[in-house]
Amino acid sequence: MKQAICKDCSFLCRKKIDLNEEESENLFRNKTTLNYNEGEIIIKQGSFVSSALFIREGLLQLEIINNAGKSMIVKYASEGMFVGLSRLNTETTTYPYTVKVAKKAIVCHIKTEILQDIIAKNKKFSQYVLSWYGNDYEFLLNRISDLATKSANARIAEALLYMDEFQSDNQDDNTLFTRKDIADYAGLSIESANKILAVLKKSKMISVNGQTITILDKEKMSLMYERD
Repeated sequence: MKQAICKDCSFLCRKKIDLNEEESENLFRNKTTLNYNEGEIIIKQGSFVSSALFIREGLLQLEIINNAGKSMIVKYASEGMFVGLSRLNTETTTYPYTVKVAKKAIVCHIKTEILQDIIAKNKKFSQYVLSWYGNDYEFLLNRISDLATKSANARIAEALLYMDEFQSDNQDDNTLFTRKDIADYAGLSIESANKILAVLKKSKMISVNGQTITILDKEKMSLMYERD
């Protein structure tokens, strides 16, 4: 973990939030920007809320870990996204998830009270937060529905299609996701996930090269998700 220099920033957060000069200065004085390597834990589930995160670069993984130590990946967040906005207007004082770095990242930690002040004064940002809440709520409802009603095959298809969105933007040669990531997102054991992946490979819907899994037929993959 290494601190980044704020003056080197492209001010992506300012463009996203649409701040005026006073709000920008207040934000920059009350945030810390850090560099993280893949695999680092930024927020641990159950830790006290002190800030929201803004992703300048990279990819973060949000996961929930149960009492038995089993993890489930809830979602991913990439460049230009916030993590933790849901903690701004709630009496809950702890994070309900762990945030881990999936791809080397630069992350701004913004104090929650600063964002709350901006929400109170900045109509455009308050509208952005409301829109974010709506989109996130819809995404999570769909996730819950799929986990409760979809077959194991469909959940693997969903995981592959979802992760492919982020893999396609990856400029590096290495894959971003492991078989365990796929299993944890689909809510399955690694053994069950491997069996389904083997069938998909045999049917030529995916190719497997080491740790890299590539979708060869997105149309069939989408149909498998929708029908099963």
